[in-house]
Amino acid sequence: MKINHDTDRLIVMNYPRGGGGKYLAACLAINPFICHMNEKSSKLKMKHKWGTAKSFALSMKPLEMSKLTGRHFEYGNRQMSGFKAGQVRRKPEADDKKANSTYRYLTNQNQYYFCMTESDQTNTYGRYKNARNIVLKNYEWIQKSRNISSDNNKWVIDFDDREYPNSIEFDMHTLRDSDEGFVAEFEKVYKFLGLEMVEAEYLTRMRQAYLETVNLGFKEGDHDTLNAHSLVDRKHRTSEVIDILREEGIVTTGKEMNAKK
Repeated sequence: MKINHDTDRLIVMNYPRGGGGKYLAACLAINPFICHMNEKSSKLKMKHKWGTAKSFALSMKPLEMSKLTGRHFEYGNRQMSGFKAGQVRRKPEADDKKANSTYRYLTNQNQYYFCMTESDQTNTYGRYKNARNIVLKNYEWIQKSRNISSDNNKWVIDFDDREYPNSIEFDMHTLRDSDEGFVAEFEKVYKFLGLEMVEAEYLTRMRQAYLETVNLGFKEGDHDTLNAHSLVDRKHRTSEVIDILREEGIVTTGKEMNAKK
């Protein structure tokens, strides 16, 4: 199946590295009609028509893993699509060659949204002219808590540029500020997507879990010394960790877990 680059189901999360975009995508996926950034889970969600309760449980998995191990976990582009954003950035046709069957299917249907992330100033997904763009702002406090270099804070999008015609901002300051403000931002985004709002309690629980884990797995220093690319070491390979990994295919940033009994 060929990729449909005219799809309007793609949501691109635009933010600088370390700014919380993949976490935000996991929050959005609490809605039954937004897939998680994980191929296996996306197929199961569509097949079994998961509701908000199951979707919320899956969104919480990386945060629970972080609490359990003290390391950073998240779903990611490659685990969703079979390719990395950087590969498309270098060669715009890379998605045609590397995309998995689930990603190809998602571009050719109109029921489920799916997310990818853009952490660079370039328009990586420029071929997807109908994509919805969510642009994060006021994310600097997240980078600071993770000891990420301030050089990454200069990333901006010019809304006068027609490369992003279908855009909405998300204020990440609300994540630190209050439950009410955080929930209100999601109300705007879901309306932008034409979807129903999810239960506020799910979002407030995601918010609290994130605040408890936001800096876990990040060493002191700048972004180049992030510890988020490391595999879970052997002392953390408990049966509970392995069961979660087997169940959902959770990954660390950039690398797939390979823990076995």
